[in-house]
Amino acid sequence: MEKIKHTLELDEDLELFQKGRVIHVTAWIIFYVIIFLAAIGLFGTGPLSYGTEAGPGGTIQYERFLRFEAETDVRISADNTTGVMQVVLPRDYLSYINIIRFNPEPLGIEQGNNTVIYNFPARGMAQVSMTIRPRKGGMFNTNIWVNGNSFP
Repeated sequence: MEKIKHTLELDEDLELFQKGRVIHVTAWIIFYVIIFLAAIGLFGTGPLSYGTEAGPGGTIQYERFLRFEAETDVRISADNTTGVMQVVLPRDYLSYINIIRFNPEPLGIEQGNNTVIYNFPARGMAQVSMTIRPRKGGMFNTNIWVNGNSFP
């Protein structure tokens, strides 16, 4: 910026003005980046938020970023089931979430070695929807087993 000489006695601080302008522009850039990340799903619903894990014999669809105490659905599907679809959840995972409901309801629930086993009625292609609500904030990775196949 060019400093103009004038006859008025004004308290000018051109260096402070330039620093303020840089801070102002930087703040607007950060603001737009946060809005963009929110729009694509980093903080909740959006394209980045949804994940799908496919493996031998089935798929699991879930949300990567959950809101504290907000419900979401985990959809589990399995191929070639004969009579019963078995979903095994680790107890560690169950300490992080509350299961609100299953659709369809499980035929039975069994306790395993640090796991809980849910048995659902199934023939051929089976689908289960599990509505969950996070109990805690933070990151958590787990494996879910469907009919003996592990999904990370």
